[in-house]
Amino acid sequence: MTVTLQEISKELGLSRAAVSHVVNGRAHEVSSQTRERILEALQRHDYQPNALVRSLQQKKTHVISVIVPSISISFYPDMINAIEREAQRMGYQCFLAQSHSIDALQDKIISTMREYRVDGILICPSCSSDQKEMLYRLWQHKTPVVLMDNPVEGLPLPCIRIDDERAGYLATKHLLDLGHRRIVHIRGIEDEAVVNANARLRGYRQALSEAGIEPDDSLVVHGHRLPSTTLPSLEELLDQQVPFTAIFAYNDTYAIEAMRSLRRRGIQMPQEVSLVGCGNLAIGKLLDPTLTSIHQQPQQIGYEAMRQLNQRINDTEFVLASKLMEPELIIRQSTMRRES
Repeated sequence: MTVTLQEISKELGLSRAAVSHVVNGRAHEVSSQTRERILEALQRHDYQPNALVRSLQQKKTHVISVIVPSISISFYPDMINAIEREAQRMGYQCFLAQSHSIDALQDKIISTMREYRVDGILICPSCSSDQKEMLYRLWQHKTPVVLMDNPVEGLPLPCIRIDDERAGYLATKHLLDLGHRRIVHIRGIEDEAVVNANARLRGYRQALSEAGIEPDDSLVVHGHRLPSTTLPSLEELLDQQVPFTAIFAYNDTYAIEAMRSLRRRGIQMPQEVSLVGCGNLAIGKLLDPTLTSIHQQPQQIGYEAMRQLNQRINDTEFVLASKLMEPELIIRQSTMRRES
């Protein structure tokens, strides 16, 4: 049975205020002898403070919410681990939820977290324009919010992410440096809300233009929302026998699907087609050939997002600011110099 502060104070013959001082970190308000008696009683009764009561008194729960599309994608666990380490150092606990890129589910999660009066929310938004209303309401209610990975245009909310345009540029420039000129880009889903996909496309085009190559829109194909064993858009290019010697995929998942499509048709990698992904997922190091990819700095994103959120929670006047992290090209076996 749960014991109360009143019962402990009665047992010790002390005032409730004296026991409360020790429980709430104000032990210096009582004598050392009294403090030792109270601590012994608290330990003996395995006393657990009422977090709800404390949060009402302090107007803080010391809990934050982290919402990501899925923890099955290794990019997000790396980010979450960094957030948790930083949050614990700052005195917060984390509520973790998965939106599965479903707007209605994300909205429900956000509503639930607001009901629990979390101090702030870190969100990797879904790739849809239908989510703006709920996120805008968070901003209107002055809920401390920091977006991660995917910004939402038209909202005054900061986003911590890699420089996606630079990522697209680095991937394409690497292939150009290897002598490739016909480079397919598998971009994100066909949705203008996917800001990072559009930025990677701009980086791809910039690298081609700098190399004196006119970007060919017929080599830019769309991905899809859910993982599959094939990429229909790439399969169509292959069916039409469109010539190309390299692929830059929007993410590692698309790159792996491209590998499967090429392998089914007996196309060797990287001898016939070089391939670059984006995300640097752990599985990329286990593939054959191992996957060249762009590292998205998930730990740095997590640290910076948590740092800004903490500042906003503790200072309502603190101005949150978007920040771009520098992507890094990780060269492995899936790319090679093109034979003349």
